[in-house]
Amino acid sequence: MCHEPVRDKRLEQALVSIVGCGVTLVIFIVRISFIVFSKDRTLALDDYAIIVAMAATLAVSTISPIADYHGVGKDIWTLEKYNLEMALFHYYIAEIVYFVAQGFAKIAMCLFMLRIFPKKNMRVRIYMVCGLVFAYMIAFITATLLQCQPISYFWKQLDDTVEGRCNNIHLQAWISAGINIGLDVIIIALPIKSLWAMQASLAKKVTAICMFSLGALVTIISIIRLQSLISFSKSINLTCKCP
Repeated sequence: MCHEPVRDKRLEQALVSIVGCGVTLVIFIVRISFIVFSKDRTLALDDYAIIVAMAATLAVSTISPIADYHGVGKDIWTLEKYNLEMALFHYYIAEIVYFVAQGFAKIAMCLFMLRIFPKKNMRVRIYMVCGLVFAYMIAFITATLLQCQPISYFWKQLDDTVEGRCNNIHLQAWISAGINIGLDVIIIALPIKSLWAMQASLAKKVTAICMFSLGALVTIISIIRLQSLISFSKSINLTCKCP
C-alpha cells in the first residue's frame, strides 16, 4: 500500500453530484411550476411523492459533500481517525436517505400511472408494483439502518478499541442493486401496452412512451453502478471504493 499512488476522487464525485442534482432540480422546478400555474391541473399524489423524492435527493446532495470533505473518495489509509469516522458516518446517513429518494421516485411513477389508467386490470398490476416498491424501500432502509450492531460500529469498525459486528455489506449492496434494476425494468415495461392502446393521436402516444422510457436512463445508470460494486466488493479500501 505504501507504494500505491495517492488517490483523490472528491472533485470528480462533487461534479457528478452537482450536475446530476442540478439537472434533476431543473426538471422538478419546470414540472411543479407548470402545475402551479396551470388552470386545468392541481397537485396530485404523484406530485407530492416527487416532492418527497426531490427533498431526499437534495438531502443526499448536501450530505455527500460533507462525507467527501472528510475523506470519501480518498484512500482509507491516508485519513486520520476523526476524518475516517466522520466520512463513514455521513456516508451511512446518505445511504439511508438515498433509499427514500429512490423509493419515492418509483412510487411517484406508480401513482402517475394510477392517475392516467382507469382500467381495473391495469390498476391492480400498478398497485402490486407499488406495493413491491414500498416493501423494497422499507426493507432496505431497515437493513441499512441496522447493518451493524451497535449502529455506531459502521463508522467505528476500524477502531480496535470498539467491539461490534456488521452484516455482509457487499452482499446487501448487490441484492439492493439487483432488486432496484428489476423494479425499474418492470415500471418501464408496465405501461407501454396500455399507452399504445390509449385513445390519442400517434404523436401523443409516442410522446407519452418516450416520457416513461426516460426511466430507462436511470436503469442504465444503475447497471453501470454495478461496476463500482464489483470494485467495492473486492476492496478493504472503504472510503475510496464507496459505490
